[in-house]
Amino acid sequence: MWTAAIGLSILLAALAWRYAHIHPRHRPTAAFITAILAVNIARRVLALANAPAYAAAHGAPLTGWARANFHLDELLQLAWPSGLAGVAALVLLEEPHRRRAAAAAGGAWGLAALGLALAYPGVRGAVLGRCYLAAELVAVAAVVACGVSWWQRRLRPSLIEGSVLVLCAVELGAVVQWAPFGPMGRVWQLTTYFIGYGALAVLHGGELCSS
Repeated sequence: MWTAAIGLSILLAALAWRYAHIHPRHRPTAAFITAILAVNIARRVLALANAPAYAAAHGAPLTGWARANFHLDELLQLAWPSGLAGVAALVLLEEPHRRRAAAAAGGAWGLAALGLALAYPGVRGAVLGRCYLAAELVAVAAVVACGVSWWQRRLRPSLIEGSVLVLCAVELGAVVQWAPFGPMGRVWQLTTYFIGYGALAVLHGGELCSS
């Protein structure tokens, strides 16, 4: 399943960059898709590297390099919500608001990761899950706010704006994962990921074929 998800991400990233070559406004979205692909691979490597430390700790707080890897994973986990908020600002808002809002999203990413690291070991397990859920909800709210701003300008929609909205729908899958729905949360997240990324791949392919 993970290999299929990575393969789909690689395909979508390639299509998104090809479309961005024709439509430069799509570059932030293509960069986000590529960055998240790298993040997912890096988190997989970190999980494998830290597995022995988790087993040896038996639920106790991590120390040394294992703790450093854990905090790096926190930083990478927060890359999706903060990055999506930044992309929504760059694509959907007007200047000068777009760059300011994107910079604010980047600053919030760093501050949130620093706060989680300083709060360790008090913030881990279920408490950390609730923090991730809060970050996902803030990201969805940011995309909605940017979308309202774009809609009020009565601009003609395109794949550029639509991609951000589809990625927001994928984000909602992550929200369900952290919500108290049991193991179905993870299943729903993967389902929305494949549906969302698959739909974007088809849409990008269709646009490229017709251009």
